[in-house]
Formats: sequence, structure tokens, C-alpha cells
Amino acid sequence: MSYMIKTIDELESIHHGAVKLAGAELGIRSFGMQVLDFPAGFADYPEHDHAEDGQEEVYVVLSGDAEFVVDGDEVTLTRGQMVRVDAGTKRKLYPGNDG
Repeated sequence: MSYMIKTIDELESIHHGAVKLAGAELGIRSFGMQVLDFPAGFADYPEHDHAEDGQEEVYVVLSGDAEFVVDGDEVTLTRGQMVRVDAGTKRKLYPGNDG
């Protein structure tokens, strides 16, 4: 099939439903893609970078808001905003009051 349609609620998930495997469920072969659904106050998203594998990441806030620490800068994103982070850049995500 040359296309695939799924809703976020249909996606297989891991980590008690917090990470939905969007790329795998849509059959994506050339890049990774997940949906992160964290509750308010979730602080366990690890600070990390992708210097070793060269992967950039794009975060899109679908609902609520989120605080990111990107290379030491605090950045707030609200629903509909997105941020791209270079592979070698440290990042950490903190969900807002609505998760």
C-alpha cells in the first residue's frame, strides 16, 4: 500500500502508554517518529543528544505546553509550535501543567 492512515489512539505504545510508536505503526523506513504523551509533572524524560548517531529531533506540541532545556536555554512551546534540535545538542523536555 502506498499510504497509511492511523489516529494517535490506534498506535502501539511503550512505557505505560507514554511513547507511541508512530513511525513503526505507519511503516516509515527512512526516519524515526514517536508520539510522546506525558502527564503533567513528568520529569523522567532524559537529557540526551544524538551526537553518536547524527539524528536531529523535531518536537511538535499537539496539546498543552512544554518547557525544553536546549543547550542550556529554557524554551517554552505551546500547542502548535515546534522545535528542531541538532544531533549534537543536549535537550530535556518537561511537560506543562496539562501534560
